[in-house]
Amino acid sequence: MTLRCELLREFSEVPHCFTLQSCYGHFVHERQPDAHNLEPLAGYAGVIDEVLYRIAYLAVCIRNSEAGFALQRDLRDVAGIDPSYIQFGSAGWFWERRINTYVLQVEPERCRLEDTCPVGIDEALRLEQVRERFFRELLGIARRHRYPEG
Repeated sequence: MTLRCELLREFSEVPHCFTLQSCYGHFVHERQPDAHNLEPLAGYAGVIDEVLYRIAYLAVCIRNSEAGFALQRDLRDVAGIDPSYIQFGSAGWFWERRINTYVLQVEPERCRLEDTCPVGIDEALRLEQVRERFFRELLGIARRHRYPEG
């Protein structure tokens, strides 16, 4: 099972939240123009210069409870991994439809309000590393919160 599938399965079993939307993030470039490709970038270092990065994110609605507050704190802490590339917050258009909605995203800080960001290959490789760690951390959080204490 892929990391992204496993993550969604684990979050579906957390009783104090539900997933609204998610995207694994994509790297689009002249050699890989498919906007939904999941191909690693390593083979393109030195071959391409420019990449269009499509945002990786997880949007969840969290129950207003002690367990929900603990989950919110854990999710907020993920942004500390690399604040220049990971943001935590509430997207207004999600909140308008459903309160207690939060989003964690991997995006260069300068593009934090956009869905895409043009980056050079070196920054794209860095984003790819951050994205992988981001989703591994989220998987660990989902597993810790699957079963409430008590």
